[in-house]
Amino acid sequence: MPKQAKTITPQDMRRLLDFVAANKHHVRNRTMLLATQLAGMRVGEVASLRYGDVYTAEGAVRDQINLIPEQTKGRHARAVFVNAWLKREFEAYLASHPMHNTEDRLFYTQKKGRAGFTPNTLAQYFHYLYKRAGIAGTSNSGVRRMTYQVNKDSYYIRNFIAKSKKSIFLVYLKLLKIQRLVQKIHLQPVEDDLCG
Repeated sequence: MPKQAKTITPQDMRRLLDFVAANKHHVRNRTMLLATQLAGMRVGEVASLRYGDVYTAEGAVRDQINLIPEQTKGRHARAVFVNAWLKREFEAYLASHPMHNTEDRLFYTQKKGRAGFTPNTLAQYFHYLYKRAGIAGTSNSGVRRMTYQVNKDSYYIRNFIAKSKKSIFLVYLKLLKIQRLVQKIHLQPVEDDLCG
């Protein structure tokens, strides 16, 4: 049986956010970290984001990010919901890094500028972030596990969202009002612990 990565606890997340806040590029790094945490995005998906994926032409944060097949691991398009907390993080990021072109990579790098991170360089960044913050035994997917395996009910709903065909999902979204339920179970108490 393969070894499972360590799950990030709220205390680990607090340590990561404190470490990020004390270093350069803290707005960018916090936003990238929370995109993996709050939206369950993979590192490669975060690295591939462009301004137009997250923001409208007017600069408003979208309610959902529609990833195209080239941006996902399985090469299947999927929608990523943006909850209120993540929306505030994206708004803060845009305030500190204004959009010049909707096709520019969202997250710049110090060396490549607007060319942005590759999935590999962002994975390396997260690896060293966890290590320097003193959180051992964590993989890049570990940060997502905290949000996505909180309890059985939310786990099954999130699995349904991640694996469903878009048309089937939209029907259930309307009938069951899953979006509101997802917002409710999206770790709002953890936000209070982390931001308070």
